[in-house]
Amino acid sequence: MTASRTLAVIFALTIGGTAALSGLDIDAGGSVDNYSSLPVTVGPSSAIFAADQRDKVGLWAEMHPGPTVSITGAASYNFTLQVPYLFNLDYLNVNWRLLPWLNATVGRFTFADFTGYVLNHTLDGAMFEQDFSVGKITEAAGYSGLILKPVSLILMSNSDNADQSNSSVYLAAPRLIEKLEALFTVPVNINLAFILQQDLRPSSQLIQPGEEFQSITGLSGGSLNTEYLGLGVSGAFVSSFYYSAFLYGSTGSTLSYLPDSTSITGFSYQYAPIYAFLGGFGLKYYIEQTLSSRLEFQAVYSSGNANSESYLEGNTSSYSTMFVPISQQVVGVAFMPQLGNLVMLNLNFSVKPLGQSDTVLKDLQLMARVLSYFRPTTGPISQPGLSSTSSALYLGTEPDIIANFRPLSDFGLALSAGVFFPEGGAFTGSAAQPTIGGRIEFSLSF
Repeated sequence: MTASRTLAVIFALTIGGTAALSGLDIDAGGSVDNYSSLPVTVGPSSAIFAADQRDKVGLWAEMHPGPTVSITGAASYNFTLQVPYLFNLDYLNVNWRLLPWLNATVGRFTFADFTGYVLNHTLDGAMFEQDFSVGKITEAAGYSGLILKPVSLILMSNSDNADQSNSSVYLAAPRLIEKLEALFTVPVNINLAFILQQDLRPSSQLIQPGEEFQSITGLSGGSLNTEYLGLGVSGAFVSSFYYSAFLYGSTGSTLSYLPDSTSITGFSYQYAPIYAFLGGFGLKYYIEQTLSSRLEFQAVYSSGNANSESYLEGNTSSYSTMFVPISQQVVGVAFMPQLGNLVMLNLNFSVKPLGQSDTVLKDLQLMARVLSYFRPTTGPISQPGLSSTSSALYLGTEPDIIANFRPLSDFGLALSAGVFFPEGGAFTGSAAQPTIGGRIEFSLSF
């Protein structure tokens, strides 16, 4: 908590000093956001409820000390069922156009790769962007260890997961993340990305190589360092018909409990290399003349590890092929697995049924979506309930209905409902039963 407060004080002094030196063009406002979700697993004789409630009230400000400099910040009060009260510094950064072709951002802001599947998270750091006639080059480095734990989605190792239930830990996993990305826009959009992340936990908090016993009191896992090299291509076949494709290769090292003939247990902890990959492609077809319709298909493939005992740090072979993203994300309404030993197929169709109306209903968008999930290997996935004896690769399908409505520029509402129908042979216990999910989201700005 001390480090987070220190960062806030530094930025406050910076803003205050700037304000004292020159007149500021200041905009300020606030927002209210709600996220309510209720997945229900329907059993033969009972139902299991898993409510998720998140409310957020925030204030923001944007200042322009000069034509090339802007300072933006936002803070919020957050309520969840797990943490009833949380005051968070959402973002606070200085954006400076140093040269006509060079822009710098320093502070707390969102770091993301060109797909959003590897990295999409708030970090503290710096970013430099160079604009050229045929594209852009971006260099960025950020640190996750000053983010408050309840708002962090960086859960890459057993130690990261263990900290979530440790009341003495307040901040997110201490990881340093660097990104080098290039975008070329001629003749099509081509993205190149190189991302690295290093686990900065002290060795005293980690299981050390050579340890012979699988369970160590007070310790949960080892260090996890990863690298990602990605290529993406996107463009248009013809007018209104667009395509995108990407491929990431991932390397690194992960702690593994492997056979060891010199150990008294026959096993010991050792670091094994990671060779994993992530790929996908998508198609979008816009039919503007027919109620602003859109038809979209997307497929995403993330490699898995058949020789793994668990989703995180469960490797039992000489190398691991489990793909581990830096940040997590939510895709489905009723079933929400993370990348890693997962294939996702997404087919959706959206329409604005009253798009020609002169009323506020013209901004109502309805979407029908079908998500199908597979696993490329018989190894574990992020979701619990998978049968350890099942060889099924098909996991299940989730149809969703989503309504998005923005009657005013500063008010939006989204209603989502879906049912996940699991493949019975893939899951066991209550996880083998259908799950019904409902979600209500609204956002109000002022």
